[in-house]
Amino acid sequence: MNSGDLSHRIEVQAITKVPDGGGGFVNSWVALPGGPGFASIWPLKSEESLEGGRTIAAITHRVRIRYRRVFKSSWRIKDLFTGRYYSIITAPIDIGDNHQYLEMLCKEVTA
Repeated sequence: MNSGDLSHRIEVQAITKVPDGGGGFVNSWVALPGGPGFASIWPLKSEESLEGGRTIAAITHRVRIRYRRVFKSSWRIKDLFTGRYYSIITAPIDIGDNHQYLEMLCKEVTA
């Protein structure tokens, strides 16, 4: 894989508690330090379901990013070009155990 294959500019986000100004907290997605990165995103399959009178489309993607020592499956990825959000559904895998790339399955849900 060449670095030119990482053509999607992404941002990794984690859910954190943010003060709401009234003494409580709300959960909010916040971009992680390290700035935007790049990824390769390949669609694998899509499925549609009818929920509450609406059609819901779920698309599963394979996402590959540069290696990060700490990466949690509770985070999500935002494609900065399209504005799409990808929820990570599998633990990230170190491809070849050589600390170059992480690969994971992600799900994008659209209504």
